[in-house]
Amino acid sequence: MGQPNEVLNISTADLKEAAPVFGKQSEALAEAVGRLTNRLETLGLPWGSDAPGTEFGDLYGPRRRTLESAVEILATGLASVHHAMSDMADGHIDNEENIKGVFADEDPVPGSLSAALGAGGERIGPAAVQRATGGAGLHQS
Repeated sequence: MGQPNEVLNISTADLKEAAPVFGKQSEALAEAVGRLTNRLETLGLPWGSDAPGTEFGDLYGPRRRTLESAVEILATGLASVHHAMSDMADGHIDNEENIKGVFADEDPVPGSLSAALGAGGERIGPAAVQRATGGAGLHQS
């Protein structure tokens, strides 16, 4: 993800591409749980009444609703990952644009963070740095 040799590699394209996978898998899992639950309701006690079936039924029966609920929570969690990844990508894009605006000489987009930061004083763009340093600019040591 992102560009090599960057301190923080964030590829918004990768985030946006991966996010829907979580949504689709969430839907698939929820559908599978629904089918399983309905099928088990229809079958009653399909594990039989022999010793292994009884042992399974004794362990599974009381925990059935808890297991179904846990899988439903997992499906909901996958859907929330989809939304969170999309929001993260959008937020990163917005943040990058705001940062570019703070360090640019152009007027910021009205209503943006850049506009709010620049509203109270000098812009922090290259020309502002040149003016503030008497033309010397910033030097790295």
